[in-house]
Amino acid sequence: MLEKAQVEPGVKALRRAGGDRMSEALDAWSNGQYQRAAAAAPMACEFLAKATLWQQNPTLIVSLESRQDKALIALATAPHLAIPGLRTVTLRSALDRVALMHGPLPITSERQQQLIDCRNSSTHVGMIPRSDGESEERFARRVLSDSLLLSNFFLDHLDHDTSQFYGQHKSMVAGLLDKQRTETQQQVDRLLANAKTRIDSLREHFDDDELWRSSAQELEAVDPPRLAILLDSDQLPIEYDCPSCGYRGRLIGAIEVDVTMDFDVSDGESMPAPFFTTFFHARSFLCNVCKLELRGAELEVAGIPTASRQIEDHELGDNFDPAEWEAGRYGDDDY
Repeated sequence: MLEKAQVEPGVKALRRAGGDRMSEALDAWSNGQYQRAAAAAPMACEFLAKATLWQQNPTLIVSLESRQDKALIALATAPHLAIPGLRTVTLRSALDRVALMHGPLPITSERQQQLIDCRNSSTHVGMIPRSDGESEERFARRVLSDSLLLSNFFLDHLDHDTSQFYGQHKSMVAGLLDKQRTETQQQVDRLLANAKTRIDSLREHFDDDELWRSSAQELEAVDPPRLAILLDSDQLPIEYDCPSCGYRGRLIGAIEVDVTMDFDVSDGESMPAPFFTTFFHARSFLCNVCKLELRGAELEVAGIPTASRQIEDHELGDNFDPAEWEAGRYGDDDY
């Protein structure tokens, strides 16, 4: 297993490159250079996505090509960014890999594709693709806002302060994200309305209130089909009341276990006694009754807190063992 000291230089270099690109994008936005802003912001996301992958394991940034075997071995043993012939993954692959590790990204797949199109078009043809009749300013605002949402997601996983990252642009960023939040609120309103419509339609098939309640309870007791798709090695679900129908849904979040070592003294001998504290960081929500699905920034808008919080181990099920979880993640069970 690579030591943190081996991995950290690459994380910092990629994060710094992302910061330079984002600063370029925000400067361009403030100067009315909308094409340049829409081109630079997705590139910042690419660097930050690769920094997030590199922090997990540097080999995750390697493109899946047979001629990359030497680079793969080099990154697995002595990682650095100056490996001759190293070809890294595209923005598309970087986003997919981050999502597999950390759960759903805070913007939809369609909006991710728009950032990818901007990234590719600015590199290969020097033009930014936008809809006919749409102003450069409106298009650039959307691309920049989505890039900022993604950047904040990556920075959260990199444990890097957003104020430090954005520097003098932090007030501008707050303004752009406030407008983006308005769009997210509209999206959540639509999702909640659709969920209510589904419940009302389902409820019409039950004349007896008790039969409806028992049927709904049977549904809420079953894991939603998409639960397995959204889970990854770092995430687990807990039960959480649905903000639409009120029945129990599944709130999926990243799990962190904090270990505090204490010592029991018995017969003059000191024995190590680890104490585990479990933290939960919400990422997405599913309801098997009204079929509501929320991701990323949509959670906060719907009233579901996403800040990391301490939970009781039993909330993660009878089979959850914090010691086993910690050992499984870091391969260290020598407490």
